[in-house]
Amino acid sequence: MMTKEEIYKNLKLKQKYEVKVYMPNEIFDNLISLKGHTSKHIAFAYTYYYFITWLYRYAKYDQFVINKQQILSYLGYNENTSRLDYIIKKNGVLDNMGLTITTTNYPVYASYETDGAELNFTLLEDIDKESQKQYKNRHSNKYTIKYPVLAFERPQVLKSDEEESNLGTEYEIVEGTFYDISNTHLVDFRVFLFCMSKNDLGCTAFYIWSYLQMKKQIFNKYDAVLQRIADETYLSEKTVERYHNAMRGYNMIEVIHNQKYFSLALENRKANSHITNTFESFKKDKIEYKKMEVVSVEKHLKLEENKKQNKKRQKELDDFIN
Repeated sequence: MMTKEEIYKNLKLKQKYEVKVYMPNEIFDNLISLKGHTSKHIAFAYTYYYFITWLYRYAKYDQFVINKQQILSYLGYNENTSRLDYIIKKNGVLDNMGLTITTTNYPVYASYETDGAELNFTLLEDIDKESQKQYKNRHSNKYTIKYPVLAFERPQVLKSDEEESNLGTEYEIVEGTFYDISNTHLVDFRVFLFCMSKNDLGCTAFYIWSYLQMKKQIFNKYDAVLQRIADETYLSEKTVERYHNAMRGYNMIEVIHNQKYFSLALENRKANSHITNTFESFKKDKIEYKKMEVVSVEKHLKLEENKKQNKKRQKELDDFIN
């Protein structure tokens, strides 16, 4: 796996303004069709979509030649693997879902209009023939990239009354995440780089972190047990627990325990609160973090009995004083 520094250098990252990527919140539901496959493929698909969105947004195809093999390598996979082709190939899962389009017409320049209100892309087909020829000589005539559809347009369900709902779901097309950041979650590209440079993080940790980031931006913190997070991300609970622990070790997320301890005998258990940290708070090396104490049934019952006795004594004392 490449180091963060190697990825920085290869991708020619300009940190000042090339780190913001807004992802559509509905992407997690869009990927439900992959839940029958290995959970890692769901995480890969999300991470892949994020990466090709970043490549397009900052017109990186003008700066270097990047192909499928290199993308797989950046995402922590063997560049010669074919088991993910069904997701990313032309007319593969992402294309058929309408999330991507395989095209030879890629952006060579991204800019804002004078007033800064509109993001514009200069595409290969927009430039003069001689310049096109130079690009094609560098990339080849058959060079294709993935067009991130939801960055340009998003289908939105139209609200309808009960009578109209029987006719089926109706949609309208609204502006994509490049132009309207409503109902999106912001994922710093440095978080991507950090995850891709760690063997114990990779695509799965990035996917889970991004999901929790979405929840944080909606609720400020997300109260949920790991099983719920697993169900909502279509991962196994063991997978979520493994990467959740790794992210806590790197201080990528903060966990607030909403009860003093855990016990199988404990009634009215409260879920932990999960909060994603900013990239600046991440730790290069793992640190120790506070874990919730686990108490046996016997100890819990004893603690409850002591609590009852203390309340009884306090009441007796209050009655005596009064």
